[in-house]
Amino acid sequence: MLESIQLAPASEISYFYLQNTIGLSEDTMFKITNEAGAILGFTVRNIKSKISFLTRTMNLSNDHLKIIISKQPTILHLNPDRNLAPTVSYIVHSLNLDKDSLRSIVVQYPCILCYSIQNLQRKIRFFTHEMDFQSSNNNMDIL
Repeated sequence: MLESIQLAPASEISYFYLQNTIGLSEDTMFKITNEAGAILGFTVRNIKSKISFLTRTMNLSNDHLKIIISKQPTILHLNPDRNLAPTVSYIVHSLNLDKDSLRSIVVQYPCILCYSIQNLQRKIRFFTHEMDFQSSNNNMDIL
């Protein structure tokens, strides 16, 4: 029975892909294991699609990507089409952001991509109406 079991090569195991290809540190891998262990069961193809979306959407460097994943590993739970794309689109249009501004916000506060659109609507409405915050690419540093 043991003779028929084939092990997957390391390149097809998400743990090794994240550590060896993306370059996540041991500390980040420990955090993923403890806080978002399900990610380690994802296929490499699944993780690549999420990383590709994030990288392409915001022109992320590998260092930016490592910062985002280390701060918010659960971001890899999100589906690029059903979760990330609508959220990114909403943030960009609501705050009138370009890719550079979006990248700055997400690298600093990656949890913003994990909020539901309804939650983001309430938060943005609060800042724009109650706090009289005016969005422009010049003042996004205050976020």
